[in-house]
Amino acid sequence: MAGESDRRPLAVAWDEAREVLVVVLLATALLHVVAPMIRYAGIDRRYPWWDDLHSALTNVNTLTGLLLVGAAVAVCTTPADDMVPRLRQSVYWASVVVALLGVLAIINVLSVPSAGDATAMRLAVVAWRPGPAVLLSGCAAWMARRVVLLG
Repeated sequence: MAGESDRRPLAVAWDEAREVLVVVLLATALLHVVAPMIRYAGIDRRYPWWDDLHSALTNVNTLTGLLLVGAAVAVCTTPADDMVPRLRQSVYWASVVVALLGVLAIINVLSVPSAGDATAMRLAVVAWRPGPAVLLSGCAAWMARRVVLLG
C-alpha cells in the first residue's frame, strides 16, 4: 500500500491552481493578440500603416475576449484574501488594452475602403471579429475591477 500512495501525484490546492489558471489565460490571450502584430512587423509593407493595421489586429476577436472573461471569472470567484492583487490588476489592464485595440480595429475596418468592399461586408467583419472582442473584454475589465465574491 505504501508504494501505491507514493505513485499518486501530489495534490494542489484550488487556490494555487486558480492563480495558475488566471496567468495561463492572460498569457494565452495576450499571445493570441500579439501573434499577428509580430508577423506584421516582419513583413514588407507596401501600403500605408493605417491600411495594413487591419491585418495586425485580426486576432482581436471573440476568442481573445472569452479568454479574458475566463480569467476575470476566476479572479471574481476568488475570495479577496486568497487572490494576489496584481493578478486582478493584470486581468483588468489586459482587458482594457484588448478593448481599446478592438475599438481601434473597428475604426480601422469602417474607415479604410477596399476595392469591392460593401458597407455590409465591413459591418459583418466588425460583428465577427472586433465587435465581440470589445464587448467581452470590456465585460472582463468591469468584472476584474468591480465584482467581488459574496460582496
